[in-house]
Amino acid sequence: MNAEEVADFKEKVNSNYGWILSHFCLPSDLKVYYSDSGDFGTYFCKTQTRPPTIYIFPEKHSSFYSCLHTLFHELQHAHQYETKQLIPVGEKHVAFKGQSINRKNVEYCNYPWEIDANNVAYDLVYKFQAREMETLQAMLKKSLWSRIKGIFSKKRAKGNK
Repeated sequence: MNAEEVADFKEKVNSNYGWILSHFCLPSDLKVYYSDSGDFGTYFCKTQTRPPTIYIFPEKHSSFYSCLHTLFHELQHAHQYETKQLIPVGEKHVAFKGQSINRKNVEYCNYPWEIDANNVAYDLVYKFQAREMETLQAMLKKSLWSRIKGIFSKKRAKGNK
């Protein structure tokens, strides 16, 4: 994404912040940062020296919706940790929804918490798009109605002369 698209992304996320947060149970001290260096996005769970933190790298994404997907994906990981669905058990083991998983024996793309985060992200991107369409339709309807009212009021004004 270029600088203008990144600015648009940040503005849309900020203006829909309440709607976005309503879909997750998140830690109250969660921090979200945008950066121009790094991978697509990363979530770091809380440690003694750091609050739970998400880094999003908009410049690495090809589109607004790709970046939005990454944000939702990382927010879902924060949700998984906060709700104790995802619990690190050691360097190589993780408990996800009560199931112990040895990360060495499973490919990254098959980690159940990654599949869950992707599914949630896809669903929320779709809902976000639908929400944007509803807003656009309402704006167009209002604009069109204003124009129609203007046309009729001009015709009435001409007829009254």
